[in-house]
Amino acid sequence: MWKRSISACWRSRRLFVISGNTGAGKTSIFDAICFALYGFASGEDRAEPRMLRSHFAEEDIHTSVEFSFAVGKRTYRILRQMAHRKGSNKSETGGKIELYETTSGQDVPCVDRFMVSDVNSRVEAIIGLTKEQFSQIVMLPQGEFRKLLTSDTENKEEILRRIFRTDLYYKLEERFQQKNREGKDALKDALLLQDVYLKQVQETIPAREDSLLSTTLSQEHFSAAQVLEGLAVELIHYGQLSADASADKAALAQRLEQEEQALREAAALSGRFAELADKRSRQAELEAQKPAVAELERRLALAERAARLEPYEEQAARSARDAEAKRAQHETKLRGVEAAGRAVAQAEERYRAEEARETERREAERELERLAELAPAVQTLEARRLEVKRLLADEQGAASRLEALEAKLAEARQAKQRGAERIKAIEAETAALPEKLMLRDRLRGKYKLLKELAAIEQQLAEVQRFAAERERLALEASREHDRLEALWIGGQASLLAAHLHDGKPCPVCGSEAHPSKAAADGDVPSREALQQAKDALRRVQDELSTAKAQAAAARAGWDGSADGIAEYGIVPEDLHGQLAAAEREGKQAAADIAKLTEQGNALRQLKEDMEQLDGSLDRLLSEKEQLLRRLQQLAVDRSAKQSLLEQEFERIPEALRQPNVLEQRLKEQQALVQRLNAAWKGAQEQRQRLQTRWAEEKASAAELGKQLAESAAAAQEAGERFRLELEKAGFSSSEDYGTSKLAEPERIRLRERIDAFNTSYAALAQQLLALEAELSGKEPPGLDELQARMDRLKQELEQAASRLQAAESLRKEAYRLQTAIASAQQQVRELEGRLEQVMDIYQMLKGDNASKISFERYILIEFLEQILQAANARLRELSNGQFMLQRSDRLESRGKQSGLGLDVYDAYTGQNRDVKSLSGGEKFNASLCLALGMTDVIQAHQGGVSIEMMFIDEGFGSLDEDSLNKAIVTLIDLQRAGRMIGVISHVQELKQAFPAALEVDKTKEGYSRTRIVLK
Repeated sequence: MWKRSISACWRSRRLFVISGNTGAGKTSIFDAICFALYGFASGEDRAEPRMLRSHFAEEDIHTSVEFSFAVGKRTYRILRQMAHRKGSNKSETGGKIELYETTSGQDVPCVDRFMVSDVNSRVEAIIGLTKEQFSQIVMLPQGEFRKLLTSDTENKEEILRRIFRTDLYYKLEERFQQKNREGKDALKDALLLQDVYLKQVQETIPAREDSLLSTTLSQEHFSAAQVLEGLAVELIHYGQLSADASADKAALAQRLEQEEQALREAAALSGRFAELADKRSRQAELEAQKPAVAELERRLALAERAARLEPYEEQAARSARDAEAKRAQHETKLRGVEAAGRAVAQAEERYRAEEARETERREAERELERLAELAPAVQTLEARRLEVKRLLADEQGAASRLEALEAKLAEARQAKQRGAERIKAIEAETAALPEKLMLRDRLRGKYKLLKELAAIEQQLAEVQRFAAERERLALEASREHDRLEALWIGGQASLLAAHLHDGKPCPVCGSEAHPSKAAADGDVPSREALQQAKDALRRVQDELSTAKAQAAAARAGWDGSADGIAEYGIVPEDLHGQLAAAEREGKQAAADIAKLTEQGNALRQLKEDMEQLDGSLDRLLSEKEQLLRRLQQLAVDRSAKQSLLEQEFERIPEALRQPNVLEQRLKEQQALVQRLNAAWKGAQEQRQRLQTRWAEEKASAAELGKQLAESAAAAQEAGERFRLELEKAGFSSSEDYGTSKLAEPERIRLRERIDAFNTSYAALAQQLLALEAELSGKEPPGLDELQARMDRLKQELEQAASRLQAAESLRKEAYRLQTAIASAQQQVRELEGRLEQVMDIYQMLKGDNASKISFERYILIEFLEQILQAANARLRELSNGQFMLQRSDRLESRGKQSGLGLDVYDAYTGQNRDVKSLSGGEKFNASLCLALGMTDVIQAHQGGVSIEMMFIDEGFGSLDEDSLNKAIVTLIDLQRAGRMIGVISHVQELKQAFPAALEVDKTKEGYSRTRIVLK
């Protein structure tokens, strides 16, 4: 590693060697180039970029690489600076990246923002190679040079996938694998749903003897199509039953409607007779109320006459009240005039007394002016004294706060050191969290699969036990059925024989001779008993078929989990023990994760606390600086103002230095002046106000006297007018008038009551005449017989509706099941078709063939063939025509994917052999030619990508003299073709053959020095 910066330029020397002792840092130069372009070192064993920083670098020196390069005719400059942590800082700082085009001689930024992601994308676009491609064909790292040559198919596939970016086909294969798995699951669910619907047909549709559906369901095996045909026949049957029941219901409903109409008419006639009797009773009640109504009419007439006199009465009363009020107002006003005269006399005496105190008022005002002139000076003196006192207190307080702030700073520094140590310890503990999370996810998958397998195992055992029991019952039922059938057939023969007579032909064979007639052998079973045996046998056989189907489904579920069983290493024995073990391991992993997650949360909180602590330290330091400046300013201000205060004490007499004494004297004098002035002003205002009020009271008393005379005359006139109106209305006295008066609401109530009675009486008489005419010659009908006949019809209608509902329910259920089974059958066909297509494509993509070659590998084989063709052109030259690389068709061991293996053809022996059998030097030559061939293919494949340089790290030491010379010639030919070639090597011949050398010397101080040697 280098402690300080180095610089190197190979623009004029396109063939050079980097040499030096082991560990001097030769490969670090290649690491620096790769780090500048892609942010990573050149080899996989140095994948962590922070390893590139020297341990001896000072904190203020940043690890950075500035690299200038050319692509075609355009030149560029990139600067990448690694961020690092300084001292005890919690985060890394100093990271920087810049990319410029320098073709015009000026630095022109290549991106809008110097962000790492933007610059990385732009570098990849300029060079045309990813980091993986660059490491395989441009910069061949130490220890990884031969990886492409000797690796197996899977490793080559990963390398070539990154280089030629064929991961799209790999992702396509994974996608079709997922589709295949989903298709199988969907088909399994659809078949299960179809079986559920078929089971529902057996459970919900009643079996009809000799029907197509019953015949189909009695078979051991039947298809959904057969069931659909049977359901179609059932639909026709239950549709006919529904139509018949509907016709019966309609006929009964019509008869019921006729009976209900007759009952309604009879009920209406009976109601009219009842109404006639009720109205006659009501008429008698109204006749008894006529005298009381006549008295109400007389009382209402008197109240109406009295109501017409109410305005005259109100006018007379109002006039009397006005006259009395005017009399009271006039007397009150006269008393007010007398009181106002006395008040005017008193005010005149007060006015003359205050007028005599004019000299006293003037003396008080002059004293007030003198005290007011002294107030500003005394007030300023006290404020200055308080200001000096406040500044002194502030100065002492600032000194105390400064001392406390120093203590807080020391405490915060100690807390920061403790927090940093705690963070380091927790980070070391939580490093195992990702591995624990992966373990937990794997255990969850294993536990779920074990649980499913245990359920399948239990289900399979139960189904097998049930199937065995059904098989036993089926055998017994079959034997019983065969026995009853044989007895029944024999019985039928004996019955036929009983009717045979000699000389009469047999209805079966036609013979007239009957030498040996069949005789009954024991009890002959009935046809119903034989049918019951058949039904029992069919039910047991159906249950046996169902149990076998469930067992097959359970075994299919077990077989479908074969991939997961192999992945998790599950053995069929003791599933419950494995389930318990997986649960224990899962709980332990969850507990570890919870503990590590809790520590991670604590770590985040601790880091946040450290950030807050850093902020607090910054604030405390800033506060300390401000406090020091404040303390200095307070001392200067206090000294200046204290000097001015002492000068004021010398100028102002001691008796006037107290502001409160002066303020009290000012208040007393102000109060005296205000009292004197207020008394003089009040005497003037009171004299004027009372004189004006006395004049107003006298004028008001005169006006009220006139109004009193007018009110008395009007009251006398209104009383006389009311007396004359009483006489005209026929009232002998005011008492008679008062007795006849009624309030208007009472009069309205009486009038409405009388009108309602008269209206009710007339209407009732009219209704009685109409009812008597309507019911003349008619008799009340009998309702009980009509009601009983209608109840019987209702019962018959309910029975017809029940039959219709049952038939319609079965028809709807048959239609629902027919639709559901047809839909499920169509879904199964569609899913099978789609699954077949997906499986064909998936098997093609994943390489499910004899050669074990996937679609992606088939494309990579074409790239590899092109690389081998370009590589062999150089290898034949380097090996004197002995070797030629060939792609191997042999299958990898243990069923691994094949197709990308390499063999070497040895022309000296005429045999093919594995490339791993080559010697070290031969492997180097083959690897070099393979890398050069890949360069040619990538340039052609990428379209416009120009690879004009190559860096090779080690490998030449394994070559003999002749092979080394040929390798040097090959590299020189590449250099002459326009490529820049850089080699890291200890071989002396390379140093002598190459025109330039960069020598790296290792020092005892822990860093290296470089020097360039030109020939």
